[in-house]
Amino acid sequence: MYVLKKEKGEQMRKGRFILLILAFTLVASTLAYSQVKGLVQGSSVLTTLKKQQIDQLIASHTDKAGKTFVTVALEDDPGSMNPYGSGASKPRQVVLEGLYEGMLSIQGTGGELKPVLADSYTVSKDGLTYTIKIKNYIYDSKGNQFTANDVKFVLETVAKGEYKWASMNRVKAVTVLDPYTVQIVFDSKNAKYIVDIMIAYMFTEKSYKSSKDGMITTPVGNGPYALASWTSGTEMIFETYGKYWEKNPAKIYRNSYANVDKIIYKVIKDSAQRVIALEAKTVDMCTGVAFTDLGAFKNADTYSIFKTLQDQVVSIAFNCSTNSPAQDLNVRKAIAYAIDNQGVLDGVDQGNGQLCYTAFASVFPDYDKKWESEDYYNYNPEKAKALLKGSAYKGQELTIMFENNDRLAAVAQVIQAYLSEVGVKVKIFPCDGALFRTYRFDNTKADLIMFTAGSSTFGSSSLIGNLNAVAANATLIGIKEDTLMKKMNTMGENAYSDWSFAHDLHYYIKDNVYIYSLYAPYNFTVTSRIVTNFILNQKGKDSPNCCSYIWNK
Repeated sequence: MYVLKKEKGEQMRKGRFILLILAFTLVASTLAYSQVKGLVQGSSVLTTLKKQQIDQLIASHTDKAGKTFVTVALEDDPGSMNPYGSGASKPRQVVLEGLYEGMLSIQGTGGELKPVLADSYTVSKDGLTYTIKIKNYIYDSKGNQFTANDVKFVLETVAKGEYKWASMNRVKAVTVLDPYTVQIVFDSKNAKYIVDIMIAYMFTEKSYKSSKDGMITTPVGNGPYALASWTSGTEMIFETYGKYWEKNPAKIYRNSYANVDKIIYKVIKDSAQRVIALEAKTVDMCTGVAFTDLGAFKNADTYSIFKTLQDQVVSIAFNCSTNSPAQDLNVRKAIAYAIDNQGVLDGVDQGNGQLCYTAFASVFPDYDKKWESEDYYNYNPEKAKALLKGSAYKGQELTIMFENNDRLAAVAQVIQAYLSEVGVKVKIFPCDGALFRTYRFDNTKADLIMFTAGSSTFGSSSLIGNLNAVAANATLIGIKEDTLMKKMNTMGENAYSDWSFAHDLHYYIKDNVYIYSLYAPYNFTVTSRIVTNFILNQKGKDSPNCCSYIWNK
């Protein structure tokens, strides 16, 4: 649960204690967090454990067959194990890693692209044609060899044909040149879609056609783990199967590590119950623990707490259609100037995060630190009032809509208070997930749309993900501009070394205030002492197979 902190001093200029009107108590939570502040860590903890303790921990996490295991709290059932199917997104992004692999893989959020199933690839001079050499010794967990024909099958028949995967709309052709060479032709140099295809999860045609339900409940991948059992809504167990195709450890990149023999996922939907499970030691790992709950895990001999910066940022998109006063650039600028981002971060997350200076988090390689020294609509209520004079805002009640959760509900209340200080009336409109996904494309429902968004590749792609419906005139923010689409389609394969596109898009979005981002929260993961290092996968989610454990050398 998020509580709002009463701010004092410089952040609340002219003595305006805005958050005092939000009757929340913080005494207990502040004390709880201060007790564990020094324990937050992200490195090895072995030096503080005695050999006897280590031996006992290993013994308690080794089954009768001699397999090591870790138990992980999962916030929901993934629903489908087909990588192109639908289901709960975050749990799917956790459990699919280690089961499936792509031709390439991103080594952590915003990390380097490394070949996995691919041996190498080349790019044509025009940047549209990718020729990929597939390793000739890849087999899935059922022993079926993976070839270039399987790439074509996955992309054309399954991803595009059966599941209408949007990224495949940017692929003009997939051609098999020989058993281990495939050529993919794109319609533009839009790096988001190119990377989407290159890291797309693969599987063999034979295993897919042998599955009774298209791998929804019977997945078979090329990764080091196989699904051993699944009780829907309760538990999933993945185990190493001993015949992983890559035998050379030097060629195994971190997303394909198998640092534990068995991963047991326990579905625990309620956040409070996940904390209770940690305390009862029925799970070893739980991510997304609220900072207000960290005090329960201050015992360094029993728990480790890892802090990671999320790729997700809290953002506001504006309805720029004729149905909203936010169509006026001065109104959008005024709203941005009226919000004290530091005050929001301190009030909602007690300072546990990083302020935004662009529309994505600083964890990405296309982030430029020089933006931090520039004016990103720094809190200035007087300027906000001046901009509102003569603007399209005439005292109307603006609606801020969001998919309901504790954090965004608290943020909305703080924003409502800040905007009230400059004379802007705001109505708060929380929605459930299904309703939000429908209403966000309806420009008659809200003036401000608040959301959290991130990316597994680079920050620019998170913007593209939110704006990619612009061409269809059905966008989150109700705009349709050819200029924006042209910028999106110029990234190319050099996006990881040439950030001119990111700079162009940053200033374009900033100058027009189509999206205004507030902060990226820290994510807290609590583990038992068997975990010595916590790792995120290429989707920015916890990756139990990649984490380090006390039994790893």
